[in-house]
Amino acid sequence: MDKIRTTMGSLLTLLVVFFSACMIWAVSTMLKLAPTSQAQTLANFSQRETWLLAGVFIVGWGLFALLVTYLPDKKGIWLLLIGLILLLGIGLRLYWIYKVPSQRFSDFKTLYRDSVYFSQGDRSFNDDNYLLSYPYQNGFIMYQSLLIRIFGPSPLALKLVNVFMASLTMLALFGIVHRLFNKRVAALVMLAFATFLPNIFMITVLTNQYASLAFNLIGLYLFIAKNHKWSWLLCSGFFLALGNTLRPVGALILLAVGLGYLCFLLRKRTFWRGLIGMVCIMIGYFGMISAVNGYIRHTGLSEYPMGNRNATWKFVTGLNSQSKGRYVGPLAGVLDEYPIGPKRDAVGKKLIKQELKDKQKVKRLFIDKYQLMWGDYDESIDWSLTPNVRISDQHRRFLAQAMWGQWVALILSMTIGALALFWAKLRRKLPYHNKIFIFELLFVGYVLIHFAIEIQTRYRFFITPEITTFAMLGIWFLIQLIFKRDSEALSGIKEDQTFMKQAPIYDPRAWRKFY
Repeated sequence: MDKIRTTMGSLLTLLVVFFSACMIWAVSTMLKLAPTSQAQTLANFSQRETWLLAGVFIVGWGLFALLVTYLPDKKGIWLLLIGLILLLGIGLRLYWIYKVPSQRFSDFKTLYRDSVYFSQGDRSFNDDNYLLSYPYQNGFIMYQSLLIRIFGPSPLALKLVNVFMASLTMLALFGIVHRLFNKRVAALVMLAFATFLPNIFMITVLTNQYASLAFNLIGLYLFIAKNHKWSWLLCSGFFLALGNTLRPVGALILLAVGLGYLCFLLRKRTFWRGLIGMVCIMIGYFGMISAVNGYIRHTGLSEYPMGNRNATWKFVTGLNSQSKGRYVGPLAGVLDEYPIGPKRDAVGKKLIKQELKDKQKVKRLFIDKYQLMWGDYDESIDWSLTPNVRISDQHRRFLAQAMWGQWVALILSMTIGALALFWAKLRRKLPYHNKIFIFELLFVGYVLIHFAIEIQTRYRFFITPEITTFAMLGIWFLIQLIFKRDSEALSGIKEDQTFMKQAPIYDPRAWRKFY
């Protein structure tokens, strides 16, 4: 059984290697097309400068990796370092809020308006066709209305809460990587995420992604680091449910966690502990979801529980070869003329079947979608730099190039990191019970689902912690390889002679060493 799991883990990592290598191809292809783009952001775009900026980012991360490699293993020094990285991340986001007064538009404008109404006791908006089609947005309306009741209707207060949520995300990500590998890699990952430009740019947009990502990572941290107590696993399910309430990606995370527990359900000596752990997470998760749905009905916010009543739209749009799976006004509204319910779903399924008939067209569509989703520049800068923001075309182009250069650097580093992980697993230097497979499952699952559903580059927001982790493993590996250094100990525990800390060996007698 151990050999089977080791083999499956290696194959999963190989998928990460394959998809990340394909992303290099996608990025290089889209960079060549950038100068021909009609987008204002890409006017006078320089492909050479973008690759140069990518090199600058890689060198910068490498220098920081070298710094933490030789940093003394003293608690005070490490607390200071983590504090400085956190302050850097907060400072960059506060500066962007100060300089960029983004206007609200599209879904974010609608959700903010409805949140203000709900905070005032006005529920007249609940017959809006948008909310009738997508009741899952009611969770975010409840969240924003609670903040509005506490801090008032000022968008600035909501942006500052987003900064707080981004800070929690950084700390949770540090904690996860600390547990998976060591604090030196964790500090490197935290720095890369704190300075990730799309995460900074979107801070002025009243999006549900910050709070959702923070709660999801807290839930994953509790699952990874605190799984020796049932109470913490209940809390893990609770936080994963909170994240899903704000943005419906909880099913993918639950699937990854469930597959992780499945390995232990297949072994007789770990069956009951695996089963109890999985049940605890499910109780916490579905208990919270049921409570939120009950509150929605009790307050009259909606007669429908959180869910998607227009479920085929994402697939109709995502499989539309004419729009290449993107949201394009006239094409995206093809289902709007039909009433919500069985009739609209039937029409949606019919359109999906029509698109899937031509296999060659589907193959071309998947290639185009992969290029656009994982190779194109991130549109978060366009969501943030709205027409009212005064900025020169030159500065706008530089920010876009810096953002794209950073993405290129991440993809290149991630490919190296994934290869290093694969090599470590083949040589049995990274045991099968290291929970990095959670990040691998999330990454592979997120890539695969976007072959079928609508794509926007800002949707990469959810998976950037995983991509950043793989990328910084690549940087760490290169630095250790170049300088021939062994990885340092974590909390005084001697590590295996490899670039990553070996996870604790499974001990069936101890909850703390559950994996």
